[in-house]
Amino acid sequence: MKRSDGFRWAPRLILGVAATAVAFGACRPGAPVSTEAPRRRELPALALGDSVRPALIAVGRAVLDDALNRTTDTAAVCVVFVGPDRREFRPEPADLRTLADSIGRGGWPRHFVSVTDCPRTYASMILSVDPRGNPVDPAPRGYVDPHILSIDVPDHWVPKPDERSITVTVRVGQGTGTDEYLCRVRPSAAREAMLRAEGRSRALTDAVTCRLERRYVS
Repeated sequence: MKRSDGFRWAPRLILGVAATAVAFGACRPGAPVSTEAPRRRELPALALGDSVRPALIAVGRAVLDDALNRTTDTAAVCVVFVGPDRREFRPEPADLRTLADSIGRGGWPRHFVSVTDCPRTYASMILSVDPRGNPVDPAPRGYVDPHILSIDVPDHWVPKPDERSITVTVRVGQGTGTDEYLCRVRPSAAREAMLRAEGRSRALTDAVTCRLERRYVS
């Protein structure tokens, strides 16, 4: 028995509608590119005494004075403290204000934020492309990845008997590259400098000695 015309045309009609829908979807404009990173969970506060907190800010400023002097971008700086157990802690608004007042950056304005409010980083060691070979989710034209300032919190604040200072590790990353610094600082000297100049003089960074230990890509 022959199939009716309606039966023969039904598959063709369905395929035609599906093809039209696919073609229409392919022509739709893409979603606007967002430079906002997925928001991270809120980090806990870093509980430190007023006598030792300036030491962390001092090493952060000293590293920024060196690392950012080699750049001419105005990308944001995202700040995070990392405890001995690798837990992350947020900076306080006063910390960000003091870091933002770092000297010797050539007058380039920058926005300092907690890492939880950090803009997106587009650079990656893995390149994802679509079937035509075009990058998936590329960075907007002229976009510059933010700088990530990570300050390790020492597990002890008292210098060893044969030393006058403690060692603090600080990292500054941008994109896939990171510079790691080792800094020596005397908490008492940093605190005195902070009190004497309200954190706005070279005395704060003069209380610190930092050296670039290594550079790596991740």
